[in-house]
Amino acid sequence: FDVNQQLFIIPSTQDNPYPMYQVSKVNASQIDLSYFIDYEVKTKSYITTDSLPKHSASTYQLCRDAFQSLYYVGDEVRYSKGMEHLKQYLQDGAPLANNDGFINLHFTINCQGQVGRFGLELLNTKYEPTDFKPELVSHIVHKVKKIRQWDNLGKVTYRGAKDVKMFFLVKIRNQKIVDVCP
Repeated sequence: FDVNQQLFIIPSTQDNPYPMYQVSKVNASQIDLSYFIDYEVKTKSYITTDSLPKHSASTYQLCRDAFQSLYYVGDEVRYSKGMEHLKQYLQDGAPLANNDGFINLHFTINCQGQVGRFGLELLNTKYEPTDFKPELVSHIVHKVKKIRQWDNLGKVTYRGAKDVKMFFLVKIRNQKIVDVCP
């Protein structure tokens, strides 16, 4: 929404509060979002890595736009083929990394097994924010988005939920993906 020619984004719902972001910088290669937390101004910067097709649109929707269960509640929701297969799947065709650390990809699986609502944390080996090559991050996100095999997804009912929040922590060592865990 717009207030006095300042653009704001509120990606929250009543059940999932997030900060309100102010668009503080926009150009052809970068968007900066500022937000306020604990009396401090923080900024998230997003750099474009490639362009989207002109008619690209997401068809991803939650089955219930309210509470999402966590993957470990009740009958655990897991990747059906196992973590070793997931590691090999993500390693296949992965570009080399520019440093060691962790890529924490969190996402929501809807009741139809589709993956969306991605979040991302990039950490070095000291668990401090860092950057990885955009090609590697894009590779991981695109691979995870294609996954449709989830155990126990139909059993999700905790607090009326139909959708599940999940994450994969991808460990990078010697420029390669060496492990993945939820």
